[in-house]
Amino acid sequence: MPSAAAIVAHWAPSLVSMGHFATEKDVNSHCFACKNGCRAPDRAHIISLGDGGGNELENLHLLCRPCHLASEYMSTDRYWEWFGSRDAREGAVIFTADSLLDK
Repeated sequence: MPSAAAIVAHWAPSLVSMGHFATEKDVNSHCFACKNGCRAPDRAHIISLGDGGGNELENLHLLCRPCHLASEYMSTDRYWEWFGSRDAREGAVIFTADSLLDK
């Protein structure tokens, strides 16, 4: 499986040209989908292994854990639709006092 650095180097120019990030430097240590910073993003398949995808650079993105979990059962077109619609608020898991109380 390619390293995170190799995945960033492969995808950074495309992510910048798509308008997903301002500069290639911004891609490093960030979730490709929600753009939140993360220290150890997961390597995630665009086309799942079960759908015939492989471990090539073209088929891997770096995602934070919440985005990886959200995209787990998506593949190909559905993944790209989801990917294009993500924003920073969706990558973070936010707890409020009310959400932590038993109701």
